[in-house]
Amino acid sequence: MTVRPLRLSYGSSLLLTRDVVTVSDTDTLLKDLIFTLEQVPRHGNVTSDGRLMKEGDQFSFEHLDNSLIR
Repeated sequence: MTVRPLRLSYGSSLLLTRDVVTVSDTDTLLKDLIFTLEQVPRHGNVTSDGRLMKEGDQFSFEHLDNSLIR
């Protein structure tokens, strides 16, 4: 998975969607992919459905499709 570098204005947010995250795994269906947050951002945060995520937290591709990850 790759996420292009993101630069946001202070106080703004961005939904992580298929346009932002590029995923490729020929052995796994997209609906079966699980992502693990290995490192929190140096500046800002990652949230899942409004809940602050920490290192080790996981989300699915469905979360991306349902606009739950910011």
